[in-house]
Amino acid sequence: MFAESLEGGRNLAKSAAAHKSQDGATRIFITAVILLLPVLPAASGVCFAAAREGQLTVAQEKTPPLFVDVSCTTEDLIRALDRSDLKHQRRYAAELLGSRGAKEAVPNLLRALKDPEEVVQKAAAEALAKLGDSNSFDELIRNLTDSSPTVRMYSSYVLGRLAKKDDYKVIDALQDAAVDSDQNVRVEVIYALYTIGSPSSREIFVKGLNDPDPRIRMHSANALGALKGREAGWALAVALSRESNENVRRTIASALGKVGSAHSVEALIGALSAESASVRADIAIALGEAKTPEAIRALTKLLAEDPSSEVREKAAISLLNAKDPSSVSALAAALSDRVVIVRRPVSEALVGLANPTIVDELVDALADTDTTVADNAMAALIGMDDLAAVPKLMSVLDGPNRQQTTRALVVLREITHREYGSDVAKWKVWFEENFKTGPSQQVDSGSGT
Repeated sequence: MFAESLEGGRNLAKSAAAHKSQDGATRIFITAVILLLPVLPAASGVCFAAAREGQLTVAQEKTPPLFVDVSCTTEDLIRALDRSDLKHQRRYAAELLGSRGAKEAVPNLLRALKDPEEVVQKAAAEALAKLGDSNSFDELIRNLTDSSPTVRMYSSYVLGRLAKKDDYKVIDALQDAAVDSDQNVRVEVIYALYTIGSPSSREIFVKGLNDPDPRIRMHSANALGALKGREAGWALAVALSRESNENVRRTIASALGKVGSAHSVEALIGALSAESASVRADIAIALGEAKTPEAIRALTKLLAEDPSSEVREKAAISLLNAKDPSSVSALAAALSDRVVIVRRPVSEALVGLANPTIVDELVDALADTDTTVADNAMAALIGMDDLAAVPKLMSVLDGPNRQQTTRALVVLREITHREYGSDVAKWKVWFEENFKTGPSQQVDSGSGT
């Protein structure tokens, strides 16, 4: 290779020098050899650090070194991609061409999609995706009928990354390729169509829900969730009822949540009783995306009754994001959940939803062993800004939990605008004077004395 050839040239020069020709011919020959050496071995990759495939493989298994000298010119890299006999040199040349944005290399990268080594094909596909040249579409479309499955697969990959919803020629070609006999090609084709997101592919995705490859069923479900619509909801609901693969079921559940139709929510709720905890957790997230009244009711039930803390947590997070006032009572009850990962999103949800009906639960939560929960309860009471909370707050001032007392005093100061600080005696006097008949006796906003 280059390093070996260079050393050979030096030896040749030394040998020639030994003849000491009197007419200068030897000196000319020596100079010619040395000057040409950097160019002659270009087919093996002039700018590459390693000389043998074995060295590359060993090095790659440990720590990837710099296989390609970044000082190489684009012309050098193209030459290496076209002519190097080392697959990893061709691979790294393709990668660097893509990173450089070298659009002049597009024809070479298209040819590299048919390289005998898949590692080079993959690198060429990723480079083409980075370069984003739509002029490559015709060649890529032709590749969809190539005899090599990997050529078809990587061409589909590039088309999916580059095509837009109005690239109808590409979409039509990919839709035709969706019935490819090779499952890996079909996976990439369906994912490409999903990425493009054309509504004209809806029927392809509906059929994809029946594909024997679970990856295709998952991509098809995600695509239908993104497209939404009544037909998508019905197809996903049917697929959920018959799907046996748990990962696919989780994907379908998520897609149904994105569709968000009444029928989709009904299908999600109906599936809850037969699902594992992990799938129920995904259904809880999906119901949170739907946000219909039926979905909120189902979430409050999960929060109150599901035996899995993961499911209860996801239900709480969904209710937090939904911000539906009808969930306040269920959220307040869950402040006493035994698992802190449930109580945290519950308390956060109540910061914006609290009302006087849940004062007792919020004041009790001021004593929570988790600081986040206790601070959220305090923020909820302050945000509620209702004097109806005063009696309950006063009742804990002499309690054994000093953290609860401290937070109660902060809330009292914020909602009454009195500056009694931590002087419990002054708070009691003020309370007796102003709340003998309840908080209906209005407290002015001035400072206390």
